[in-house]
Amino acid sequence: RRSPDDDVRLRPALAEAVDVASIIRQATFDLAEPASADPFAPSSEWRDAASPVPSFNPEAAKQALETAGYRDVNGDGIRELPDGTALLIPITCAKVETEQKIVSMIMTNWKAVGIAAKAVPVAPEQVLPAMMGGSFEAVLTELALIVPSSVYDWFHSSQGEITGGLVVGKNYGGYASAAFDRTAELLLEARDPATRLSLCREAQQPLAGDAPWLPLFSPWVLSLYSEARFAGWSPTPGVGLLDRYVLTGLVARD
Repeated sequence: RRSPDDDVRLRPALAEAVDVASIIRQATFDLAEPASADPFAPSSEWRDAASPVPSFNPEAAKQALETAGYRDVNGDGIRELPDGTALLIPITCAKVETEQKIVSMIMTNWKAVGIAAKAVPVAPEQVLPAMMGGSFEAVLTELALIVPSSVYDWFHSSQGEITGGLVVGKNYGGYASAAFDRTAELLLEARDPATRLSLCREAQQPLAGDAPWLPLFSPWVLSLYSEARFAGWSPTPGVGLLDRYVLTGLVARD
């Protein structure tokens, strides 16, 4: 929505500059796996298992930034905008230790390729209002779509419009792509499962190329339960125990 984050040449370069493996190791204690460019949750039947995971390639990121015109014009090690003015990306995050640590690591990675960023920690309950108001440049949040209609809700341009100071849908970043919009509209109307799957895959292509979000990791689902009162616990992969199929399958012990 805001410059320079609205530059489709910048976002993929920023993704390549992030060492996701180190973030997983240091911030999640290895209890996660790298996320792909597919916005669907690992547990969703609509997820594209072939969707690539962004590679950590600082040299490629530097080259992409140079090509896009983000150059260090004054020799201080930090790149400027293509027009020569200062570049600083604020990253909004919850004022929580783990999230602040993740943002700090992202800032270090970006600085290594010449991109300056700063953390903007807010109270956890203030993250969503900041997103709903569209008042951010980058924000650390979660994204795990489950059903096809969610693609429309989160990325269709109509869902990113601001009315009365609030984003009308969930497209908080204001992503806009005519090609994506057409496919998302067809997907919303489709009823045949095969057609929906085909349109889902088609919609994922511009999302992967335009990178309106930079995937980091998918945390593992950890569950703790007791068989003292109920038997039949069988966690749903990618969801865990808080699933209606699990709960309806429990049998009370005598």
